[in-house]
Parts: sequence; structure tokens; C-alpha cells
Amino acid sequence: MAGHVAVIGLTGSICSGKSTIATYLKEELGAVKIDADLLGHQAYAPGTDAYRQVVETFGKGVELEDGSGINRRALGAIVFGQKDKMKQLTDIVWPAIRKLALGAFEAVREEAKHSNEDRIVVFEAAVLVEAGWQDVVDEVWVLELPVEVAKQRLMNRNSLSEADALQRINSQLSNEERTKGAHVVISADGTPDEVKARVHEEWQKFLERKHVHPKP
Repeated sequence: MAGHVAVIGLTGSICSGKSTIATYLKEELGAVKIDADLLGHQAYAPGTDAYRQVVETFGKGVELEDGSGINRRALGAIVFGQKDKMKQLTDIVWPAIRKLALGAFEAVREEAKHSNEDRIVVFEAAVLVEAGWQDVVDEVWVLELPVEVAKQRLMNRNSLSEADALQRINSQLSNEERTKGAHVVISADGTPDEVKARVHEEWQKFLERKHVHPKP
């Protein structure tokens, strides 16, 4: 009998530890980790439609001098703080990432089918809600962090002023917007071990809900 595959879409507040938790789910609990940010790098690799569209939209100045890819710093300087330009970029890149993610999920399904073993995919995506990718996952899990805690972590991590940290936080979805419609909301406020314990508890419930039994 072919193995079953279930997909968790993992997102959350800035500095909520998404990558740490996705890695924990992979290394300790046996999930297959797929990172939307890494797919984003692939999405406009040279030769892709997205690469061509980015250059056509934002000019040849966003290409690296050796033609080996997009200069993300130059592109970021154009779109940062410019909602219309950021939307132009995400309208190009988000569909490309979605297509790559679906391809990655399908590869896991094929592997599960041939191995007769269940698999759980954790799709780590900071912009999962903004991009409307909820429909490609079985459940949306949100790591929630109070604004004050996120602000302090961001100030410490990126050496930002309070004003700059708040600007970064306020440029993203609020906790309320991100958790609306989520299947699981996990508090990311606490020690790493405390957060991992909460995640492990939700993982066990997920296995029961989805009737999947992956090998650790």
C-alpha cells in the first residue's frame, strides 16, 4: 500500500524561530523540509521565465555583472518600501515559488508511493498567508510572538534601533491577520526547549488527525 503524504505549512512572526522549528521537525521528528526562501532563489535563476520578467520589469541593473543571476541587493533597493514595485516583484516570483513547491511535494509523494512509507512535509514559508498558499498545504501552523518580544529579538539579532525594528514588524502581517484561519497556533515566546515541546505536542496531534505514521 502506497505511503501517505501530509503537508504542514509553517509560518510565523518575524524572529519567531521558523527555521529553527522547521529544522527540528526535520532532524528530530523525521519531516521532509522544503524552504520557500530557497525556492525563491531558484525561482528566478538565469534562464527561467521569472528571471526574464524581473529583468524586463526592473531593468538590467538588477543583474549581476557576470550574468550569473539577480543582484538581490540591487533589486531590494528598488522594491523596499515601495508597495507598487514590491507587488510587481511578488506577482512574478510567488507563482514561480508555488510551482516549484508543488513539484517538490509531488516528488515526495512519488517517493512515498514507491517506498510504501508515510511522509510529512514541512513547508517553511514566511509569506505563506500573504502569497495565498494555504490551499497547497493540509494545515497552516503559525508561530506567534508578541510584538514586544519580536521587537527585542529583532533589535538584538540585527543590531537595529527600536524604531527600525518596529518599522520592520509593522511592514508585515499582524499576529491577528496571520493566525486568522490557522489550524494550529503555537506560542514562540519562551526558551527553545519550551517551544520545541509545544511543537512536538502539536506534531503528535497532527499524526492522529491525518492518520500518518512516518518513520522517525
